[in-house]
Amino acid sequence: MSTPEPHDDGEAVPPTPEPVPVPVPADEAPNRERQALSEARQQVRKVAHTRSRATYVGWVLGIVVLILLLVFILRNQGSQEIDLFFWKVELPVGVSLLIAAILGAILTLAVTTARMLQLRRALTKVDQARRAAERG
Repeated sequence: MSTPEPHDDGEAVPPTPEPVPVPVPADEAPNRERQALSEARQQVRKVAHTRSRATYVGWVLGIVVLILLLVFILRNQGSQEIDLFFWKVELPVGVSLLIAAILGAILTLAVTTARMLQLRRALTKVDQARRAAERG
């Protein structure tokens, strides 16, 4: 502590006490950290589902599937004869199954695309009807 200093008018001013840091209870510090971590997680959840993240996940899954397919094809090198209507082909089992999977994916894509176009046309008609009803 310091001694009181005289004021301009001669009166002594009591010394100002130095600020004493308030100790944080030991159990409160982890609570603050948990709360900050919880807030950070909530912020991440707000942006957790983005198109770029979905694209990234799709790429990773695609690479994993391709690696598994490559291993499968390399493990199944035994040849088999495939009879199509007017065509006979002899291919390894892995390659023939890969071709079947690709054709199945193309067929699924075609059906899905047709359905999406059908729904888009239906939504366009509904939107046009709604606009016409608003106008008159």
